[in-house]
Amino acid sequence: MAVGLYNDDLKIETVFDGFEVNPNNQCSGIGVNYPSSPGSVIGATKRIQNCILDGSGQDLNGDVYGIVVDSGYGGDSTSNVEILDNIVHDFSRDGIYIYKANEAGSNYVSNVLVRGNECYNNGEAGSSTGSGIKLKNYVKNAIVEYNYIHDNYGAGLAIDSNSALSAGPKDCTIRYNLVMNGRNAGNRYAIWILNNNANMETSLDIYGNIFWNPNFVRGIAVRPNVIATLKIYNNVFYQSGPAIYSESSASSIDLRNNILISSVSNVALYDSYNRVVSHESNIYQRAGTGKLVSINNGGTTYDATTLTVWEPNAYATSPDFKDTSNLPTGFIGNIPDTDGLSIVSGNAIGHGTNLGYPYDSSINGVFRRITWDIGAYQTPS
Repeated sequence: MAVGLYNDDLKIETVFDGFEVNPNNQCSGIGVNYPSSPGSVIGATKRIQNCILDGSGQDLNGDVYGIVVDSGYGGDSTSNVEILDNIVHDFSRDGIYIYKANEAGSNYVSNVLVRGNECYNNGEAGSSTGSGIKLKNYVKNAIVEYNYIHDNYGAGLAIDSNSALSAGPKDCTIRYNLVMNGRNAGNRYAIWILNNNANMETSLDIYGNIFWNPNFVRGIAVRPNVIATLKIYNNVFYQSGPAIYSESSASSIDLRNNILISSVSNVALYDSYNRVVSHESNIYQRAGTGKLVSINNGGTTYDATTLTVWEPNAYATSPDFKDTSNLPTGFIGNIPDTDGLSIVSGNAIGHGTNLGYPYDSSINGVFRRITWDIGAYQTPS
């Protein structure tokens, strides 16, 4: 570990500000309670901000991460960490890794804020492909927001638990992120909810994000037997395959106000066990004509002519983006630096369901009042 924090104060913040870290060989960048732990660090805020972490030139077979927040082993826990406005790139595993140690017990990582970071070119490891940002094991009350996650080799974001642990990330929020242009055209996803433990339990609010990854085969992928409680609201998905792909018979998915686009001849939503239990005010689109929604292991399908049988207020029309050649490449403040994926006309404007607080903002900073748009943007009233 190039830079490590292993102790904190109960009242005084600890801040790493403006570090430039370029570790060599088998060395990760900045770690909190990692790779060793003398005890819990659950006191005042620990903040990593305005740092540049460059993993270029490392051995791609190593377990090397950009920023790691770990609970530590031996029953230790970590709480109150902020990771703000950093650039993390070219690490062989995950760019930012929030991780409760692989051991039984009630220890945890909690109250972590990951905001305003840029993560790219991470995850090229030969042993186990990493992601832009990963939450693993019992991570609770983490917020991942306003990050620009792009051109990584693995998933944009990954949710996981160790094979010996059933407790995955709980009560975590993923909102207002740009997850763009993932590199690999293989089995890669914008958000991958894994099943290293086949019965992992996780609960996530996923709203207001843009997932634009032509090379990815899926948007959000939920693996078999995962017990995932997901609220998926007001996102934009664009990839070659289904925007939502669930193989789990034990999950519960609430899907509202999303734009779901498959850029090739594939369904926009695939749900093996009909676990999308609530769904309304979504736009479903695919290249060409054909099935838009497939449920019950493909036994029941809906195309543009029958879609409203399954979802009465669904739409199979174009969302009419302003300019898809002018994609955002980051944020200015908390607003995407271009508005190419805003909506100029059509059914996306004014046809969303009012979901109330805390879902009532948008990626362009306009609050949703009485009239809600579909997708990540909100049209100013």
